[in-house]
Parts: sequence; C-alpha cells; structure tokens
Amino acid sequence: WTKGGWDENPDIDNPWLGQGDNAPFDQEFYLIFNLAVGGTNGYFPDGDGGKMWTDDSTTAFADFNNALPTVAETWDSPALQIRSVVVTQDTSAGGSVSRK
Repeated sequence: WTKGGWDENPDIDNPWLGQGDNAPFDQEFYLIFNLAVGGTNGYFPDGDGGKMWTDDSTTAFADFNNALPTVAETWDSPALQIRSVVVTQDTSAGGSVSRK
C-alpha cells in the first residue's frame, strides 16, 4: 500500500493487507491533537519569531527549556484550543457516509 510506505519495505507486515480500500478508516478510531515545540526539522527557520534554538543544535530541547521562563511571560492565557474538527469522506469510489 503506497500511502503507508508498506510497498517499500518488505520486512514490515502490512496490517491492512486484504482489507478494503478505506482501511484502516473502516472502523472506529481516535483523533489525537497535540502541540509540539523544539523541532529541528527546518519547519521553523532559525532566527524567526524568537526561536531560541537552531536546527543543528544538539541541545535544542535544553535551549528551549532554558528560555521557557522568558517565553512564558508572553503567554496571556496558555492553552491549546481547537475551534472545530471537520472529517470528510471521499465517496467518489462508491463509498457511503454513515453517522452514529
């Protein structure tokens, strides 16, 4: 299955082999929302927005943690707030939408 990369590594068992085209979304599942900080993958350019670590730092987590007292002062009401979640289903292949 190309979307999961299962076809690229024959040593990994595809848990959805033989299942329908909509697997694993043909059964109930949970959505997990999180907030992550301290990444070094280049998504946030070095020096932008007061970023206090660099992508090539071997101590990025410690750099962030050491600057946390200063950063926390800028947070008026720290919270992760999710306004809405929209989940859609592609029915172009003849699938149907069911609701509980």
